[in-house]
Amino acid sequence: MASDSVLFYVYGALHLVLMLFALDKTRKRRTLVGFLVAPVVAFLLSLENFAVAGMVDAQEAGEVSTSLGSMRYFVHAFIYPLVLVTCYELGYKVHKTRSVNFCFIRFDEGHRDHNSLRHLALRGFPHLLSLVMCIISLVANADRIATGLDEGGNMRFASEGLHFDTMEADLDSVVDVVPTLAVAVVVTHTGASLWRYGTFYSTDVHATVINPWIGMLLGVVGLLLSALVTPADWVLPYATNSAEVVLMIGIVRAMSLIDHNLVQCELFEENLHETNEIGRRIVAGSKRGKAAMFTDGAGSRNGGGGRGRVRGGGRRGLPRTGGRGGRGRSSHEQRGPAVEAAAADVSGTESESGDSIASEDLTGAVPIPVAAA
Repeated sequence: MASDSVLFYVYGALHLVLMLFALDKTRKRRTLVGFLVAPVVAFLLSLENFAVAGMVDAQEAGEVSTSLGSMRYFVHAFIYPLVLVTCYELGYKVHKTRSVNFCFIRFDEGHRDHNSLRHLALRGFPHLLSLVMCIISLVANADRIATGLDEGGNMRFASEGLHFDTMEADLDSVVDVVPTLAVAVVVTHTGASLWRYGTFYSTDVHATVINPWIGMLLGVVGLLLSALVTPADWVLPYATNSAEVVLMIGIVRAMSLIDHNLVQCELFEENLHETNEIGRRIVAGSKRGKAAMFTDGAGSRNGGGGRGRVRGGGRRGLPRTGGRGGRGRSSHEQRGPAVEAAAADVSGTESESGDSIASEDLTGAVPIPVAAA
C-alpha cells in the first residue's frame, strides 16, 4: 500500500465520522435543506477519497481501475455544488429565524418580502448556480465517467492546486477553476455572515470575536489558499483534500451551533405564547368581573337598594324601625348578631330584679327600667 493511498484512506475515514455527526443533527432537523444535504456531502467526499486511494493502489500494482475512476469522476461533479447549497441554506435559516439580514436579504419577524424580485432572485441564485455547476461538471467529465480514465490529467483530479500558467482556454480548464472559485465566494460570504451572527446576534453571548462560529470561514479560506498556492512539487501536494476535511468540520460545527440557536428561539417563542395566553385570560377575566359588577349594581338600583334618602324614615338616611306607618324592615329583621346578644343579656338581668323592660325594640333605643308597683 502506497503512502499516498494511506493518506486518502485517512481522509475518507474522517469524512465518514463527520457524516455520522451530521446525521445526528439531521435527525433533529429533517425539514431543513442544509441539514439534509450536509451528510450527503460528507458521504460523497468519503467516496471520492476512498476511490482515489483505490486508484493509487491499483496504479502502484501496475493496473488501472476504471470502475473506481468512473465513480470518482461522477461523484466529483456533485460535491462542490452541494457544498455551496449546504452552507447557504444553513446561514439562511438561522438568519431568517432571528430576523438578521443575510446575503442582502432583509427579514422582518422571521419572514422575507415575497413581493420583492430582488429578494426572490437572491434566494434562488445559489441553487441555480449549483445546478449550472453540476451540469457543466457532468458534461466536462462525460468521457471520464464513460471510460474511467483521465488522460488530460486535470488539476481537479490531481489533488493539487490551480496552476493558471499551464491552463488552456477549454471547458476542462473552466471546470477546474469555476467550481472552486464559486464555492470560495459564496461560502466565504456565508461564513463571514455566520461569524458576525455568532458575535453579535447569537443566543449565546461570546466575549470576543474569536468564537466557534468562525469555523466555516476558516475552512473555506484554507480551501481557497490551498487551491491557489499549492505547487506541484510541494512536500504536501494534497493540501486541497486536507482543506476539504477542515471545511467539513466547520460545516458540522455550524450545524451544531445553529441547532442550539434554533432550540433557544423555539423555547423563547413558546414561552412568549404562554405569557400572551395568560395575559389574554387575565384581561378576559377582568372584563367579565367588571360586567358582573355593573350587572349587580344595576339590579340593586332597580330593587330600591340604591343610595340616597330612604322614604318613611325618621332621620335622613336611616330607616324607620317601628312605630306607625313604618315602611322599613321590622326590628327583628334589622337586628344583627351583636344586637341580639345585647338584648338577651339585658332582658335576663332585668327579669331577675323584678324590673320589666320593653325589649320589643332595641335598635337605636336605651332600655328604661320601670319600678315595680
